[in-house]
Amino acid sequence: TFPQFWFGFINGFSGMSYWDDWYLLMYNTIITAVAICCYAVLEQDIDPRKDPLAKKLMPELYRDTREKEIFNLKLFARWFCTGFIHSAIIFWIPIFILS
Repeated sequence: TFPQFWFGFINGFSGMSYWDDWYLLMYNTIITAVAICCYAVLEQDIDPRKDPLAKKLMPELYRDTREKEIFNLKLFARWFCTGFIHSAIIFWIPIFILS
């Protein structure tokens, strides 16, 4: 994580962790697993093989992937920069306040 990267500059890259072990465990368990489980439970498939008219009647279902609006380099770079800025805010503001 980026806050762990920022913490490396303060502790001289000694290998000490910024987060407690229980926090990392709970984050990986709850945030990651629950989101995937909710998506799996709530998703409804439209199978174009069973319904051949699905592509013709609902082309908007395939527009985002066809025009690469969901997965592209520009969007990835935007999310990367957003995470980088948020990590700097999350890490450096408390460090300056507490010092």
